[in-house]
Amino acid sequence: MIRVVDFTADLHARSFSASFINDCVRVLKLLLRRAVERDIIPEYPIKQKVSKEKEVSLRFELKVLERTRFYAAFEDEAAFRQHLDDRRALGPVRASEHFDEERRFGVGLRGDSDAAGAYFQRFRELRDFHRRGGDRPADGERSAQSVMVLGRCRKGFHSRRHAEDTA
Repeated sequence: MIRVVDFTADLHARSFSASFINDCVRVLKLLLRRAVERDIIPEYPIKQKVSKEKEVSLRFELKVLERTRFYAAFEDEAAFRQHLDDRRALGPVRASEHFDEERRFGVGLRGDSDAAGAYFQRFRELRDFHRRGGDRPADGERSAQSVMVLGRCRKGFHSRRHAEDTA
């Protein structure tokens, strides 16, 4: 039977990251536990503790000019709206029984709309989140501010708008 140490050594030799190697070992251990539960193998073959690879923490690695340009994007609403207009794909003109004349269906968000302004405000709220690098304290828990920002991103524009309208 393959030893976990040999497995991790092989992954190292193939230049995989420590995070990937740890994930692979986790999955291997899970599969072996499940095999024991389903009586595919008589007992769990890993008798000793398997040490984890030391993972390198991610860092914000932008050059000064890149970082300046990155944060400037959070301040330039006109450029944001222009980007929406530039990326907007117009749908085909079609007839519909619901409208008197032919019209386009499937077009994207217009840069001059109120919704574009609301999306920019959500985008702008992420600025502080990025400045803090995720704003994670040493114990690995998220701060209240980062949870609030992530919550707003997950909810989406429509549910947030609905909450503001009903308040």
